[in-house]
Amino acid sequence: MMTVADSFFERQRSSRWLRVCSVIGVLAVTIFVIGIWRVGISSQSALSTTVTYLPIINETLKLTSHVIVESNSHAVGVVRLTLTNLSTERPVPMEPTFLSIHYRDAQQQLEVVPWSWKFQGDHNNDTVLDQGEHVQISINLGEVLSVPLIANTPFMLELQSEDSAILRIHRTLPPQLSPLIDLQ
Repeated sequence: MMTVADSFFERQRSSRWLRVCSVIGVLAVTIFVIGIWRVGISSQSALSTTVTYLPIINETLKLTSHVIVESNSHAVGVVRLTLTNLSTERPVPMEPTFLSIHYRDAQQQLEVVPWSWKFQGDHNNDTVLDQGEHVQISINLGEVLSVPLIANTPFMLELQSEDSAILRIHRTLPPQLSPLIDLQ
């Protein structure tokens, strides 16, 4: 026969078990969602395009145009991309001390690639990319790569702030280079 005290303690154990199961369930869902979030966005086309957005990109920067490549028909010279800031709370200083660009392909890896920038459209004439502003980033790979970037070569550019990775852009050059190439 169960006493009132035994019944009370049995309900407490059941209640504690339900709380533990709830916490485990929330953790499992969180881990699952973060895993999907970090996978990123990938689409296959003739140019093999992959863009990976790390968590900060969802709040801050977004690639707003195709990646444009200028070449001399033998090797890539300049890569241009246009970005916008989506965040009202996180302006992005357009300075190499805050924003760095890394380059990687099968032959080489550069931790810091020199780059320049130019605002596109409306902006407030400062050096910070605010919400809704657009900036074109130009990266002169022809001057810094020890092995030229040639046709059919996959490569990756990673824009990184001083505290975390922001944006990774994977592209593969087409089989034949022309003076101006749209890598979508």
